Amino acid sequence: MSKRGTRRLRDGREVDIGRNEGLRKVCRCDRRHWARCPHAWYFNFQWQREPYRFCLDRYVGRRLTNAEAEVEAERLRTAIRAGEFPQQPNVLAASPQPSAPTTFRQFADVWSARRGYQFVRPRDNDYRLKLICDFVLPGTEPSMTFGGKPVAEVTTGDIEAYRHHRRTQKRSPVTINHDLKLLRKVFAWGIRERLLTSTPFKVGSENVIRLDPESPREERLSPRRRSESCSPQATRIFEAC
Repeated sequence: MSKRGTRRLRDGREVDIGRNEGLRKVCRCDRRHWARCPHAWYFNFQWQREPYRFCLDRYVGRRLTNAEAEVEAERLRTAIRAGEFPQQPNVLAASPQPSAPTTFRQFADVWSARRGYQFVRPRDNDYRLKLICDFVLPGTEPSMTFGGKPVAEVTTGDIEAYRHHRRTQKRSPVTINHDLKLLRKVFAWGIRERLLTSTPFKVGSENVIRLDPESPREERLSPRRRSESCSPQATRIFEAC
């Protein structure tokens, strides 16, 4: 996290920053994405030739944010220097609490940081993902949004429910298909990166979610359809061209 060097503590002692500020993640995500990726934080600290290495999220018993991990790591470093922290075997012997499953919203943030930014118009994808994550799944009690559901538990029915929701909003097949294609990309990327084991778009090798039929592009862009969708002023301008 910090550059290698030394710093002076309040009691006058100097510590090696590169060795003693070891808060990191053990994952394939780039370091610049650690603050947003869903993987666990690891504590790697050495004091008086005694190493302290363990999963920080597991030790605390829950998934930590970037800011929470830094605060907890600093608290542990202070306790270790003061001799108020147990030896590492006792720490690891504590039974960890199971971490909460990754939600679709968290997974979508990881996809945006590691893959989505590479597309031509990433802001459009972020806007669509926000709409998807905010959609309240029907029949859930208490109410659960698409983004709040564990990504590994998203079903074909959830995606079909979102498609029906967009249809009730009078969205065009083109717009709905853009949403479905984006979801398909997110889940396919997760499988390629071995973050997911399945996608709700397929059962085995068979596609179970098909796109809505679209009218040919030439028909959508024909002068008649364009004039019907334009205001009278815009129609006159189009006819004059």
